[in-house]
Formats: sequence, structure tokens, C-alpha cells
Amino acid sequence: TRSYDARITELAKAAGDETGVTGSYAYEIKYDSEDTNTEPFSDVGDAFVYRDLAGELNGYISTVSGPTFHTCDLGIEEAAAMGDAWLFTGTDENKDFEGRLCRVLIRQEKQNLRIDSIGCGNWCGARGYFDNTYTKNK
Repeated sequence: TRSYDARITELAKAAGDETGVTGSYAYEIKYDSEDTNTEPFSDVGDAFVYRDLAGELNGYISTVSGPTFHTCDLGIEEAAAMGDAWLFTGTDENKDFEGRLCRVLIRQEKQNLRIDSIGCGNWCGARGYFDNTYTKNK
């Protein structure tokens, strides 16, 4: 997959991805039993994004959270550029139980992606989440 990722990055740069946002990212937070009064566990997440010719961001985010392994999975299509970030907005048929559209803000911070979301409960287990800083995989 390393050569595949390199080729995608090369193609994205040729298509105008001058900041190098295209690529694979991940995070892991380890908790030990002293912190949580449970067995040790990790929150993990990975994301793959690419910038298209229109300047929009596409890809996916997948996470597993907590000692009970709550998952979140979201495909991102046509996240609109907003200054130094991109905003993905879900569709009406995927509103959460409070009637909110899923919104995911993706901001590049050097070799990291900061991902913040609201209203994305339909893509997550009870205590799952996307929000974190993901580090670019080398």
C-alpha cells in the first residue's frame, strides 16, 4: 500500500494539492487500568483523504473508542473548502436523533489533520467519536 499511497499523493499534487493534505492519517490514545478502573484499552482512528481537482476533500474516517469498542465509520464526499479547512455536511436522510445534519470540519495542521464533528451519531456507536488530531502516516 505504500507505493499506492505514494502514487495517490503524486497524482493529487499534480491536480493542485500544494499543501500535501492527501494521504493516510492515524491516532492512538492508550489508557491503562489506573486511569480508567478497567482493563487497559486504546482509542484508535484512521483516515484517508485526497484533494480533488475542484479543491474538495474526499475519503473516509474510521474509529474505535473506549473499552467497549464503539465504532464510527464515515465516507467523505465533496467536503467543501472553507479557508484553511474543509467542511463535510451529511444529507437530510442521515440526520441524528436531534434532527442535526452530520458536519465534519477537517483542518490540516502541518503533518496532522484535526477532525471535529457534530451531529454524526448515525455513523457511530453509543460513545464513538471522530474528534481528534490524526498524524500523517509515513
